Amino acid sequence: MVVAPGYAPYAVIVFLLAATAPTALHAVLRAIRSILGPRTHPRTAPRVR
Repeated sequence: MVVAPGYAPYAVIVFLLAATAPTALHAVLRAIRSILGPRTHPRTAPRVR
């Protein structure tokens, strides 16, 4: 990968983001689902008496 000297840090950052994005995105989505899921999904919602 050949980049201009001034853009090398950006290339490294983009590469690291691309490498970690799927795992991080999956973790974030799983966290959001765990937070919102029980309240939004009718089958997993706790029964209120």
